[in-house]
Amino acid sequence: MNNAATALGKEIRHQRRLAGLSQKEVAARVGVTGVQLHRYEVGATGVATSRLVDIANAIGVRPDVLLNAATRSEQVLAPINHGVGAAGDVAAFLETFMAIKDPAHRDALMAVARMMSSTFRQSGPMPADAT
Repeated sequence: MNNAATALGKEIRHQRRLAGLSQKEVAARVGVTGVQLHRYEVGATGVATSRLVDIANAIGVRPDVLLNAATRSEQVLAPINHGVGAAGDVAAFLETFMAIKDPAHRDALMAVARMMSSTFRQSGPMPADAT
């Protein structure tokens, strides 16, 4: 894998250890095997965006804490290259969220995201023509 994946894995391991959690405990919370979590931590396997959020929640940190380690490894000095797809969407969302200075606005956005996430998890993805 690349340096960003390795740095991300190291940060996952670091944060997990700071939280006093074993790989097995975090893996169970996330719904993966201990072997798979180990692969994430050593950078042998890339971490999907949704899985990264699950890992961050299991460890008790914000996803951007983990993502920042990956961007630091590449010494990104320019704005984030958001790319395409879910990973780009998450990067753009996190950058925008971190720019919100008012804590009440951040809380409101988190409440909406949690509500939408709960709805999505209960009902599954919406059909393309349902929008």
